[in-house]
Amino acid sequence: MYYHKLGKLPAKRHTTFKKEDGSLYREHLMGLEGFSGISSLLYKEHYPSATLRMEELLSPEKSSQNADSKLDYWHFRTAKLKHFDNVIHSRRPLMGNEQCEISVSTCTVTEAFRNASHHELYYMDEGRGVLRSEFGLLSFVPGDYISIPKGITYQFEFEAEAKYLLTQSLAPIYFPRRYLNKMGQFLEHSPVCERDIKVPTELDPQLQSGEVPVTIHRNGRYFRQVMEKSPFDTVGWDGYLYPYAISIHDFEPIVGRLHMPPPIHQMFESAHFVVCNFVPRLYDFHPDAIPAPYYHSNIDSDEVIYYCEGNFMSRSGIEKGSITLHPAGTVHGPQPGKTEASVGKKETNELAVMIDTFAPLKVYSCARDIQVLDYNESWIEKK
Repeated sequence: MYYHKLGKLPAKRHTTFKKEDGSLYREHLMGLEGFSGISSLLYKEHYPSATLRMEELLSPEKSSQNADSKLDYWHFRTAKLKHFDNVIHSRRPLMGNEQCEISVSTCTVTEAFRNASHHELYYMDEGRGVLRSEFGLLSFVPGDYISIPKGITYQFEFEAEAKYLLTQSLAPIYFPRRYLNKMGQFLEHSPVCERDIKVPTELDPQLQSGEVPVTIHRNGRYFRQVMEKSPFDTVGWDGYLYPYAISIHDFEPIVGRLHMPPPIHQMFESAHFVVCNFVPRLYDFHPDAIPAPYYHSNIDSDEVIYYCEGNFMSRSGIEKGSITLHPAGTVHGPQPGKTEASVGKKETNELAVMIDTFAPLKVYSCARDIQVLDYNESWIEKK
């Protein structure tokens, strides 16, 4: 990310920074890759490690123990998922591998939370509100991606029930390097730019005393850290590591005369997967163009698509919140009649998020509860 600062800061790092009563603010350096990666330096009212007690929580049964890795075409209807008002159980992991996990949640959870092992990328399909973190307040609306590096304590404050797609990643999540110059600035042909990024713009230090519970996730296990003071007591910070948001609606699609492959829709990358957008756009404008995608095999990746809204020109039987998984080793493309129907069309209003993983995904048990069992038959032409 880019350098940002907020609140009160001393002129130099690691120097005395005093409150009005003469006591010191506490420095808290948060960074990746030890002391070699990007970092931010926060100044706190209280000791950031002051803990009354730490306890392990009863985690939900690890769904990956019953994970299904069979080669098949998958379709899941997430509208059928149960609602949970619990920060642990509301995360409904549908599929994953050793590097990442993909969940969908419908909730109004407002508990303080910290992921100690995974970076998180939310896609807010429904719901608006504020993300409160150690870095201040960050507003979000439907269509926003929210990127939260691991180790950051945060709390969602939803205005109403929200639904989101969550990708957890062991490796950091960045903008594609091909969009950036050697200084990290977005290039002119990038589909997004710095003006699209929303960062925390206001600090609201919480200074009250009393036990403050923080739920922590670490490699599939959950813990509760009961802190003496609120972790949201930052009075100032600066650096390159912080949560931010960017809207899918600010992604400017790249179009051409003939059908272009999914990498032109890419929004993020990690070491083990990429994230792409399918947004409203003009179709290919060659006079003989076929806008529908050609049949293709994902030889090196599993393809996951979360369907947000609109009419999807290559698919039938899809509803808002549907997820499809087309594993590596299978051929997929338009369903019967969709190729012909796309010819001559000028534009599409579809909205979807695609995640391509470079290692095979396993389907978890709760996903099988919402599976469309005959999805593979959707390519059979009806006589």
